[in-house]
Amino acid sequence: LVALGGAAVLPLIKALRTGERGVRRKAAWVLQEIGEPAVAPLCEVLKDSEEEVRALAGEVLKRMGWETGEETEVARRLVREGKWEELASLGKPAVQPLIRTLSDPDVEKRRKAASVLGVIGDRKAVEPLCSSLKDGDVEVRIRAARALGKIGDAGAAAGLSASLLDESPEVRLRAAEALDRMGWRPSTPRESASYFIATRQWAKVAELGEEAEQTLRELLSHADREVREEAGWILEQIESARELESLLKDTGREAD
Repeated sequence: LVALGGAAVLPLIKALRTGERGVRRKAAWVLQEIGEPAVAPLCEVLKDSEEEVRALAGEVLKRMGWETGEETEVARRLVREGKWEELASLGKPAVQPLIRTLSDPDVEKRRKAASVLGVIGDRKAVEPLCSSLKDGDVEVRIRAARALGKIGDAGAAAGLSASLLDESPEVRLRAAEALDRMGWRPSTPRESASYFIATRQWAKVAELGEEAEQTLRELLSHADREVREEAGWILEQIESARELESLLKDTGREAD
């Protein structure tokens, strides 16, 4: 039955509603295994007149990660209807439906979901928003970084610090701003170089000298032309300084 997927849902829902207790529990287990196609029908079962049936449906939905309160059902409807301001006003019950929307095929929905999660500020959204920092759409990544900055959870630091070298200058800057808001400070030369690059403080990158060399070499193939060119220029300065130091040492030995 699990292999049938969505085609098996309606017969299983009927079994859940009308079968004997053992049949109901078996139907509930199969519906859980089927997953997403069973969610909407299970939500309808929450209105069933029989308490045991409602409880089973709620149990299955909970194990699938869905909140079954009335407000959460309202939130799902608002997502479908694209009523984003109302979702922001709804607050916490909207979080799980919005998190699921972060992986929606519709890019505009993903963008809006990221923004609204930032407004709500629930920490449950941190990990999903960190995943959205890798979204193929630049605007989704920008909004995810902004949202993480508003939430201010230190658990987002690793994802945001990785975004300091994003191909988009806007994403890089928003990631740096988000890290600033949570009081983050670079702890390695690579993190320092990444932060200064994101905030376009190229002179400070150059001041790091050889400590930033490995990071700069990796950036010679970066998607952003400015990053490639600045990295190349700083590497030339590092190499020139190295050659000068070597020359001065040689001159000193000759003088001795």
